[in-house]
Amino acid sequence: MFRSRSKPPRESQLLRVDTLTQSVLFLLLLTIVQRGIGFVRGVLFCGWLEPDELGQWDLAYGFLMLAAPLAVLGLPGTFSRYLERYRLKGLARPFLRKTSLWLAALATAGTWWMFLCPAWFSQLIFGRPTETGLVQLIALTLLALIAFNYLYELFGGLRMFRVVSVLQFVQSILFCVLGIGLLFWENSAPSVVLAFLISTVACLFLAGLWLKATFASLPAAPEALSGKDLGRKLLPFAASVWITNWLTNLFEIADRYMLVHYSGLSPEAALAQVGNYHAARVLPLVMVAVAALLRSAVIPHLSHDWEQGRKTEVHQQLSLACRLLGLALLAGSICLLLLAPVIFQYGFRGKYDGGLEVLPLTLTYLAWMGIMFVASTYIWIAERAWLGSWSLALGVATNIGLNIILVPTLQLKGAVLATVAANAVTLGTTYWFNQ
Repeated sequence: MFRSRSKPPRESQLLRVDTLTQSVLFLLLLTIVQRGIGFVRGVLFCGWLEPDELGQWDLAYGFLMLAAPLAVLGLPGTFSRYLERYRLKGLARPFLRKTSLWLAALATAGTWWMFLCPAWFSQLIFGRPTETGLVQLIALTLLALIAFNYLYELFGGLRMFRVVSVLQFVQSILFCVLGIGLLFWENSAPSVVLAFLISTVACLFLAGLWLKATFASLPAAPEALSGKDLGRKLLPFAASVWITNWLTNLFEIADRYMLVHYSGLSPEAALAQVGNYHAARVLPLVMVAVAALLRSAVIPHLSHDWEQGRKTEVHQQLSLACRLLGLALLAGSICLLLLAPVIFQYGFRGKYDGGLEVLPLTLTYLAWMGIMFVASTYIWIAERAWLGSWSLALGVATNIGLNIILVPTLQLKGAVLATVAANAVTLGTTYWFNQ
């Protein structure tokens, strides 16, 4: 699908990077195994947890995905676009030092706020103020996740996708093993959060083995990097990344939070509905994860081609990727629909009939979301990330507006219908902006 390019001698001497083809193969190979493990983990969690406990875990995880980029203003997301530029100039070391200090300060402030106001965050996340202990555990997990995302984006920005793949794979394995073990100890949502925390911290130590050698391989800076100059270049793009990440994750979690806060159900019944929704998403999220990883692999390489002036080839390669991804998602959706009744009956122990009912709609909008992730790469590479923010903002507005109308009467089905419409709006506007 993509053509590998030979690297200039200087590049290969300074740092061994992966070609685009190697990156995609690394990610796709390990993603198949990793998502297989994630699928087994999801089935076991659905089978063992009660619907309200599963709903608690779903909301906790959704909050972590929303808060991690939000707390650090999207700065790690700039690595895939700008780390290559500063590396070629020999300024990668001061670039990483300065951004690391900014990230550490922001992450500490964000997690400390959660420790100071646990009841408020409990009401925000779970619709009730009583889960203060779980909120504090989530705060620790958030700090570890921010550090993990930083290293993930750093190695990705350096085109070291063999490292990215290994980290993701090990984290998935550890989370599965620890999650199953801790559920035997206590069958609850806090056990799952604790397993996620331990697996993430373990991967931070593993990443440290590569981090020291990678930093040593970077050349000494030939000149000082002014913090003012760096901020002038980085912060506008970081702001676009931050807004886009915030809108993306809000778009992803809004319907479940609308169920908790606007359905009119009791907190326990609303959490059970979220548990049904989680069960419906276990199967199709495998496909979305493949699309997201493909996007992560594509951005640094297409950014490299863009910087070399090969803009036509960037367009051609990305267009081909979107077409092939669409066909793959269609085939995967058909297979999942055929397997779903058996999985819901035996794997989920027949506890999530509500999730099975909304599965076809869930498959539809998640496939559209996967295509949108990859298609939006073009406006990122062209440094027009704010257009992606507009597309997501329209989707979020559609989602929330329709949820307010549909959720009080249709509840779970209303939330899913609203999300289908929102994804149609986002995908359509993304293609329009690309054009």
